[in-house]
Amino acid sequence: MTEWDSPEVRDRLWVHISTARWFSGKGRDGTLARLLPLAPVVDEDNLSVVPVIALVCYPQFPQEYYQLLLALRPATPGGLAQIHRHGQPVTVTDATTDEEALTAWARTILERDPQAADGSWQLHRLGNTPGPVPTATRFAGEQSNTSIIVGTTIIKMFRRLEAGDNLDITIHRSLNDAHVSSVAKLYGYISAHIPGEQDGHTDLAMVIERFPQPQDGWELITSQAADLADVTHLVADLGRCLKTIHCALEQTFATAELDGTQIADAMVRRLDAATAAAPALQPYRNLIISRYDKLRGRHLAAQQVHGDFHLGQTLLTPDGWRVIDFEGEPLKPLTERRLPDSRWRDVAGMMRSLSYATSAHPQPTAPETLAWARRAREAFLDGYGQPNNAERDVLAAYEADKAGYEVVYETLNRPTWVDIPLTAIRVMGQN
Repeated sequence: MTEWDSPEVRDRLWVHISTARWFSGKGRDGTLARLLPLAPVVDEDNLSVVPVIALVCYPQFPQEYYQLLLALRPATPGGLAQIHRHGQPVTVTDATTDEEALTAWARTILERDPQAADGSWQLHRLGNTPGPVPTATRFAGEQSNTSIIVGTTIIKMFRRLEAGDNLDITIHRSLNDAHVSSVAKLYGYISAHIPGEQDGHTDLAMVIERFPQPQDGWELITSQAADLADVTHLVADLGRCLKTIHCALEQTFATAELDGTQIADAMVRRLDAATAAAPALQPYRNLIISRYDKLRGRHLAAQQVHGDFHLGQTLLTPDGWRVIDFEGEPLKPLTERRLPDSRWRDVAGMMRSLSYATSAHPQPTAPETLAWARRAREAFLDGYGQPNNAERDVLAAYEADKAGYEVVYETLNRPTWVDIPLTAIRVMGQN
């Protein structure tokens, strides 16, 4: 048994993992089955920084892998756990909250040519990162992943690991090659092999450009919605930005056709599950299904898309809009997120996000507030390219599907907000 196999160490680190914002297995009765350390990235006399893969198992769900970045120092009080390394007691802490450890880790990645002693991970450089590393700090606003800010560079550390190439890396690389300026430059990435897995290739992190003077898209638009200020010019530009990205993705990745009947059937299944969790949907079931039914008998053009597009995935810079986080919906498996989908799914995501921006107004469902949302939505479509009648049916179905999910989310998490998606569903009956 190694020091990482100790039940006490696993118990201490399980508390850390299971309460983290990036842990997506909450409520599933998971257990930390194993800790799988990779070769240290930093290995100095008084400090080591080690990526550790945690295997989490569930009674009724597939197992998952999560990445920890741990700092090891000579034994001191406190920390996440105490282990023995090379026969000496050491203290284990979370390196992402330890500026000294994090800076040493970032300098090794960005300024040197690190090699894993056992080949368990590999750094792939695609371009030179600008400037030396002053300090590295963790960005506090992350949820499903962890971003480390290093001057004009970001190291995005993936938390939930899956076998295969990370979609965020793949799409950034292809859009860089297509000279699309509205996404970050990809400077490199770190890949690894999950110990004990036959097909265990995975990606641990990506190194990308940090945009200058970024304004968070959600914060910007909601601040305008609070006063019902005009945002039509802003969101029209955002629509043009998304259209450019979609055109590049269509040229770069495989395209396909989707069976509209199968899409409608899947939407009905999701609606039935949503209605069971949120009975407030029941009176609108027939209305929502009528939107799904318009897909039946059709073939829908499909391509690579963003997959989780909303205002929170956008930044406004002095040079225009930028789009981030191309991993798709974080709770979907990677195999599903890789599949081509209708580009109108991304547009529907922004339609719902613009409607949600009204939450910043004191009366989010008042007539004048809803009119603001309609103007913003139409301006986005003007920028993106207004859909024809058949495309409007597709957009309406994806919007209804998204709104049903939102009703469940608000019912379970923010009951006072549930009227925002319910109002959007009621309005569907008037169009």
